[in-house]
Amino acid sequence: MEALFRPIRFGPVEVPNRIALAPMGLGFETPDETWPERYFPFIEERCRGETGLIITHFTNATAIATAPLVGSYDDRFLDTHRRLAEVVHRYHSKVFLQIAAMGGKGGDAAPSAIASPNYYGTVPRELTVAEIQRIIQDFARAAGRARRAGCDGVELHGGHTYLVGAFMSPHTNRRQDDYGGDFERRMRFPVEIVRAIKQEVGEDFPIGFKFTIWEELDGGVRPELGVQIAQRMAQEGVCYLHVCTTSSELGLTSPYPAVATMLYPRNVLRPLVKMVKEAVPGVPVLAGGSIDDPAEANEMIANGECDMVVLGRGLLAEPHWARKARLGQRIRPCIRCNVCYQALWTPHTSVVCTVNPYLTFEVQEPLPPITRQKKVMVVGGGPAGMVAALTAARRGHRVTLYEKTAELGGEMIPGGRPPFKAEIRRLLDYWKGELADSPVEVKLNVDVTAERVRQEKPDALIVAVGAAPAMPPIPGIDRPHVISAVQALLHPERLPGKEVVVLGGGDVGCECALFLTEQGCRVTIVEMLKELLLTEEVITLRLDLLKRVEEAKIRALTNSRALELTADGVLVQRGDDPPQLLRSEAVVVAVGMQPLSALAHQLAGECADVYLIGDCQKPRRIREAMVEGNLAGRLV
Repeated sequence: MEALFRPIRFGPVEVPNRIALAPMGLGFETPDETWPERYFPFIEERCRGETGLIITHFTNATAIATAPLVGSYDDRFLDTHRRLAEVVHRYHSKVFLQIAAMGGKGGDAAPSAIASPNYYGTVPRELTVAEIQRIIQDFARAAGRARRAGCDGVELHGGHTYLVGAFMSPHTNRRQDDYGGDFERRMRFPVEIVRAIKQEVGEDFPIGFKFTIWEELDGGVRPELGVQIAQRMAQEGVCYLHVCTTSSELGLTSPYPAVATMLYPRNVLRPLVKMVKEAVPGVPVLAGGSIDDPAEANEMIANGECDMVVLGRGLLAEPHWARKARLGQRIRPCIRCNVCYQALWTPHTSVVCTVNPYLTFEVQEPLPPITRQKKVMVVGGGPAGMVAALTAARRGHRVTLYEKTAELGGEMIPGGRPPFKAEIRRLLDYWKGELADSPVEVKLNVDVTAERVRQEKPDALIVAVGAAPAMPPIPGIDRPHVISAVQALLHPERLPGKEVVVLGGGDVGCECALFLTEQGCRVTIVEMLKELLLTEEVITLRLDLLKRVEEAKIRALTNSRALELTADGVLVQRGDDPPQLLRSEAVVVAVGMQPLSALAHQLAGECADVYLIGDCQKPRRIREAMVEGNLAGRLV
């Protein structure tokens, strides 16, 4: 990891390593536009974890064309930024205040009054030249406040086609005056901002520049233009170039998504970052885009593809990513489920994480001390049971974890079978490794009964027995060629043929269909609702899965229900049409899970101190299992 932990200089500022926290909104802004109280322990924990550079999220540099976020456009914000700088410097990290303006994305003003997917259905008004020149000075004064507050630099936000980015983009800038038209005039706005900042704070205060190299917009920025933008801003003396894209926040699929799901490989922006580095070798280049593996990050820097890595979701999942990478310790992986990202688009919610229950609640993380050691019995080795066992053991209890099969993981095992679900396998390996290093006694191939609980006499019992595949009461459901999606994922070789009908077009059904297609099967999905994946809450994941299903040429019959499963296929009725027989050699059922509640309550009756957690209560995602497991482990 030598390359990852070399210091790097931005002008007079030396950052102790090549790891930066990405600028990310967390969803808990305050009415007075100061940093929320929860932001300080969030940042402190990442600095304690040895993150070298903190790039704050979006702060409003101007009161024009912006949104109610954290402010930097007035002197009244000096104290809140000063407090943040003090927290960061306590751990020898550095902090750059990101200065930005929302523009048309916030429903206000933009370079041009046009309709665009970038503006979410609104048509913003066009900024006047006088307003543009005032905004330029507002940015300069915001940078001055950052310096006065003790920040080490600023990052000018020209990415994601917010206001600065919108001026650079031929898609959003249709002006024909001094601030639009050809390349140089579209670049005039960010160029004048950088020059104004230097006049305000001097040449020795670092200015980083974040910019979009790919816009998923007709006539938008593509790599050739993105490289030109990087070269032009390098001429103005920016201290680094932070590469990003515009797509995910627009609800659009892209070869270079801004917030890639697990269906994409890690380091998804790597080829674009490399292009910038080759074109502008003399300026440090910051790489983002699903970077979460220290060895891969180190390789990118060592090979000269970039100079620093910017982690977003990876540092949400594991605040001590940098320290653990330096020490070679196990890192809790981000699985790129985008539950965090979806939460930010859900009204009145703040960011959450599937694998880190203490995200933005860092002050609550220290485990409560035990008053007496208990004998704790955990039944079920899925995510809920594993997390509960680990948490209880870390508090000092004597914990035994029982799993009825030969392997820990529960539904994560079939869920991680498709090649594009590799991140699920990474998370399972992490939890298995943590258990192996813990004092938890793991007993596999033990089917716990009420009698077993009576024999063990635990002081506390945690029941996490999970759920079983739901098999709807359709005539023929018990035929031998009908299997659950779980079994199809675990044992595709047992399918009696290659013509397959999948009943259910939710996430499990679609993932199973894709997996079986890769096994050489010809798959048809039958879904009762009017669209596939209609109940999938994470929009980016839904869009990516739909695109994959389309690319795989998987046939989908929506608004359809299976009337009978015959020896030759599935009798299907689509809407009010006459029933038709879909010929198939195998039928895979993916219509959900049924909680094993009867077993759970049977076991629960054998102990006074009992906790029912995970899917045996109600089948949900890994996040809910993790949260409930962690809580049970804290409460026993």
